[in-house]
Amino acid sequence: FSRETIARPIVGDGTVYASASMIGGVADDQPDPEPFWKAMLHFDANGDERLGRSEITEHFTIPFRPDLPVGHPGFGIPLPSDPDRRKERQESMFDWTDKNKDGFWTHDEFVKSMSFNRGKPNLIAVRPGGTGNVSDSHVPWALHKNIPEIPSPVFYDGRIYLVRDGGILTAIDAATGKVIYRKRLQASGHYRASPVIANDHIYLISEVGMLTVVKAGDEFDVISQTNFEDHVAATPAIDKDTIYIRTEKRLYAFRQ
Repeated sequence: FSRETIARPIVGDGTVYASASMIGGVADDQPDPEPFWKAMLHFDANGDERLGRSEITEHFTIPFRPDLPVGHPGFGIPLPSDPDRRKERQESMFDWTDKNKDGFWTHDEFVKSMSFNRGKPNLIAVRPGGTGNVSDSHVPWALHKNIPEIPSPVFYDGRIYLVRDGGILTAIDAATGKVIYRKRLQASGHYRASPVIANDHIYLISEVGMLTVVKAGDEFDVISQTNFEDHVAATPAIDKDTIYIRTEKRLYAFRQ
């Protein structure tokens, strides 16, 4: 997965489906860890080229900008102003990097803590029941194209539906990961609200307030479109017989 995951995982037919896009396109390049380690050595009070738990000071933090002086607001990860909460956060940082739990940060431990997987767009199916790394044993399929940045997928009747920016609606066979169709709605722009389903219909609303209703199933069939002429970020809510749509200025309730 990419380093930033927004969409909510969903469950259907005993399987978990999780998705994440690549915000901004691709991950950052791996930074050179040496300037960051050199900055951390400002806290090495006894000069032994490692950091001990006893060397945690008020300004101890993991650096973002090693070129800035210790104590500068932009130097490292922001910490709470409350002394007790700050100390708790610092201890948590220390424990995360001290992999062998010997009470010290070494150069190698710090460098490894800065390494990250570049990630990629992902929609994966995960079967329950495994332990440890289940990538080969419990992931029957994965897709890496046209994954939404913000909206969560929705599962219904053996299919997964995704909507992404540009008004691209994708229907996927949940059992196999095969794309059933990928079509463009006549409602482009950004999508922040997740799709919802009621009465065999998919409700999709764009950020500029265009609501599109599509028949659920293997065929792409647009039933209606309504323009609310207002910004929408919230996912529609559904109860027994009502659908609620919240725009920037109003809350609508529709009922037969």
